[in-house]
Amino acid sequence: MKKILASIIVGTFPLLTFAQSANIGGVDMPKLIMNIFSFIVPLVVALDIVFLIWSIFQKIIASNDDASSKAKVRIIWSIISLFVIVTLWGFIVTQTNSALSNINVVSENSI
Repeated sequence: MKKILASIIVGTFPLLTFAQSANIGGVDMPKLIMNIFSFIVPLVVALDIVFLIWSIFQKIIASNDDASSKAKVRIIWSIISLFVIVTLWGFIVTQTNSALSNINVVSENSI
């Protein structure tokens, strides 16, 4: 699964960073990918926040040290994953905005 996800990311990243439009079959691929990510990333962030809140609740009601330490580890990893998701998403948005702002679109009527 990790190899498939890495292949998809590596394969589509050049489409996001080229300074030209990548129209494939009449579909603007960078905009399509950004639309898909714009739906998925907030969903993943929301799930991570729910998991973080649930882990904090589990830490509060933990009756022994073992359950408390497991909840503490989940809290730490949840915060780390939230940071990584938001950082990578910010990097992708910055790169995409930078690449798409340099595109000079010439319509067929202006030729």
